[in-house]
Amino acid sequence: MSEKDAGDGFIPYDLPRLSAEEMIAKSKAFAEELETRRSVRVFSQEPIPLEAVRHCIDAAGTAPSGAHKQPWTFCLVTDPDLRKKIRKAAEEEEFKNYHGRMSETWLEDLGPLGTDHVKPFIEEAPALIVVFKQVHDTKDEAEKKAQLLCERERGHRGGHAADSLASHWARRLDPHSIPHGLPFRSPRTTGQ
Repeated sequence: MSEKDAGDGFIPYDLPRLSAEEMIAKSKAFAEELETRRSVRVFSQEPIPLEAVRHCIDAAGTAPSGAHKQPWTFCLVTDPDLRKKIRKAAEEEEFKNYHGRMSETWLEDLGPLGTDHVKPFIEEAPALIVVFKQVHDTKDEAEKKAQLLCERERGHRGGHAADSLASHWARRLDPHSIPHGLPFRSPRTTGQ
């Protein structure tokens, strides 16, 4: 790393060196942990320690991104009235998906899961994490530049947040993506 990079606030990276045995053990444990994840539509209404959720959001926010731009913003939503509004908007978009946007093949694949446009868990769960994309890398109109890889990267960060939450929450948390077209896509809710 150059002196300029260090002066720009970058933290030098010291690549950890693992033995072959350590690599195998860590990769096996990680794969086994990820194999326990499930996509569920049943969510707990139990209160949750929001400080723990914030730590998981912080961890997700540090995930690598193209040019280290990190073009996302996480919002933790606990206000019942706001979650009600989010649910209404999400269900309107999902209704459009189920009644015209989704292909017949996709609807057939969803059939056995029994899902539809109704998303009560958005209100029932005690908290919701919403991931916003940052379309521009500055708020200064004169210096605005479009973010690159925004859609893909935001989805990855949402996944990192969900993995972090699941890893540290005894499997009570699970991601659920809200359909394309909402201004606040990818909410994450607490699950069982």
